[in-house]
Amino acid sequence: MLCRKCGTSITTSMKITLTTSPLDLNDASEDWVGERLTAIAQRRRIDEAIVKVTRHSEASPPWEIFIHLVTPGPDLRATTRDHTLAAAFAKNLAELEDILDSREAKRAGRHRGNRPSNPPAAYID
Repeated sequence: MLCRKCGTSITTSMKITLTTSPLDLNDASEDWVGERLTAIAQRRRIDEAIVKVTRHSEASPPWEIFIHLVTPGPDLRATTRDHTLAAAFAKNLAELEDILDSREAKRAGRHRGNRPSNPPAAYID
């Protein structure tokens, strides 16, 4: 795979398991999913990606996407539903990006250098 930003080759050891029910996706769809997950893999190492695509014919919205990313540390999981397959994937990937953003912000807040120099009035005796 190639990096979208710089065009360099990216080697990933990410194992992708794609399960679909009750339909079958072709190889192009599997490649498309892999490319989208590679963007997240640039931010955090992903050892394995488990993707489940389900179409519920009697439900609205019918498409359900579940993605479980196995990473060092806490795993990332997201489930979304939408009326189209592409929209459900887009929502799911956006949710995973939001989870990553919040975890990075939380981690940055733990560093001593990011604490305010003047403590809030509630902490002053």
